[in-house]
Amino acid sequence: MNTTEKISKYMDEKFSEYKKPVTELSKTDENDFIISDTLMIDWDEISKLHEGDDLSSVDAIYCYIENNTLTLYFFEFKNLSLHEKFF
Repeated sequence: MNTTEKISKYMDEKFSEYKKPVTELSKTDENDFIISDTLMIDWDEISKLHEGDDLSSVDAIYCYIENNTLTLYFFEFKNLSLHEKFF
């Protein structure tokens, strides 16, 4: 197992209980922003474990491996209404 696979496996194991579908992570009070079953790590939830540390975080992290290269995508979902004129 190479380093990329080890990192991916570690993240899958360490954060498995924090994985949620994009639909849930991007949901606002008014609408489902993005409809997708793709699982991402709920980084907002993880950052709550460190309250008092004055942390800010992205909403979600997605790990992707292609051609033995690990790419981490950091997502920030904004609380917007799809009905807004300037959406």
